[in-house]
Amino acid sequence: MAITLKATSLKLVRCTIKNQAVRMRTVGVLSLLLLISPYCQAENHQTWLIFPQIDLNYRSGIDHPSSPQKSDVSTSLDIFYSSGRNEIKWLAEFFISEDTTTFERLQIGWSPEENTAIWLGRFHNPLGFWNSLAQHGAYMQTAISRPHIIEYEHNGGALPSHLSGVLAQFVHSTDSGVWSYDFALGYGPELDGQLEAVNTLSPGSTKQNLGTTIRISYQPEMYVSNKIGAFASKLSIPAKNSIYQEIDQTILGLTGIWGWQTTELFGAIYYLDNQLKGANNNPKNSFISGYIQFDHAWRPAWAAYLRLENSLNKGGDPYLQWFPDIQQERITIGLRHELTFNQALKFEIRDGGHLNDNFTEFTFQWSAFFP
Repeated sequence: MAITLKATSLKLVRCTIKNQAVRMRTVGVLSLLLLISPYCQAENHQTWLIFPQIDLNYRSGIDHPSSPQKSDVSTSLDIFYSSGRNEIKWLAEFFISEDTTTFERLQIGWSPEENTAIWLGRFHNPLGFWNSLAQHGAYMQTAISRPHIIEYEHNGGALPSHLSGVLAQFVHSTDSGVWSYDFALGYGPELDGQLEAVNTLSPGSTKQNLGTTIRISYQPEMYVSNKIGAFASKLSIPAKNSIYQEIDQTILGLTGIWGWQTTELFGAIYYLDNQLKGANNNPKNSFISGYIQFDHAWRPAWAAYLRLENSLNKGGDPYLQWFPDIQQERITIGLRHELTFNQALKFEIRDGGHLNDNFTEFTFQWSAFFP
């Protein structure tokens, strides 16, 4: 089942689903994507969406004392708001969980023409495509989990997933396809046990430095999901409660999405170069991490997925001393069932070793969107 959604404005957010059975699988999601993308709105609009989720987790084979507990239940709520009037757009996303309460995104935008948008505020750092597709609502992604390398900061991620500053987005159409350009300049995270992005509820509570990211992507056709891209980022991360004062970080990467019939393939590879700066020594090293995921749908309401994650030289980079839960290698398989037009049930098995332990995780999730 294939559905093509033609966006009425800027096409940077993927308003198109050529293979709708793989990515969302219900007609309700077509309406949802029309609502949540500020580029797919009429000139005057106001939209509220709520994304609840409940996860039941069980872990087998835990040996290390620093590993998570054997079983737990976690809940979260993601509240999305967007509005716009003529050329001015607003976007806010508020996330609530047992561990975090924060504005994940808080942006005001200016779109003088349909192929241009300038945003101010806290936004997703354009490192790859996953954040543009799934955002924070669990219902928006096929799988339960995210690839470990692109976990959000509050979940122990090693990448600066959010910046606070300016994001400029441009689209250029040619006879052969569509080129998209994202330029970001903003304050990145502070490292205090884990990465801490700018807190919009208390913006002076952490120390940040300016960083920059650029992403260039190409679509062979405007109204299909197939896309390839490259990105680069440079950032200095202040370190707190550490013998190091800061980490100079360079990120380079490639990413892509390709779908055919009822199958979709997407992935990314990241190269991180880190130099830790301290009073007595300045160790430097790098590592490579990446993932590839296959989604396959059968019938309108069912999909299966397989994701492979791996990294090179992770044990040799001193930056990863702050991220003991990063996987060296992980295999994820799962099933997704559309319970109703706005609710999904998923079951997932993740098998792989943390740096300090090796165990298998089983997760059952209910997710939805309202209204």
